[in-house]
Amino acid sequence: MSDSVNLPNLAPPNFSAEPMTPATREPRPAPNLNTRLTLRAWEAAAALGISERKLRQLSSRLPVVRLDGVLLYPVKEMERWLTTEVARQRAATEQTADEILREISSRGK
Repeated sequence: MSDSVNLPNLAPPNFSAEPMTPATREPRPAPNLNTRLTLRAWEAAAALGISERKLRQLSSRLPVVRLDGVLLYPVKEMERWLTTEVARQRAATEQTADEILREISSRGK
């Protein structure tokens, strides 16, 4: 007897989880981060693995340039921001863990 459950595929025909171009509803190609200086919002969101909506919510924290009303996300600055954000969150996690360990050890004394 198997514990796995087979669920029916409820996705509509021709469904793709990839970002779609508005005009053709075809999957958008992944941006080539090695050759681009900036990314449009949908490309930056895809590169970060988040939705465009979430990207726009985070835009005040991200490196972004507005040119004639178009938001552009510089690739190198996005990479630096992400590296810095990972280091910041890691340091905050380590600090919290140290505080918890100090609290636990002080209770035992």
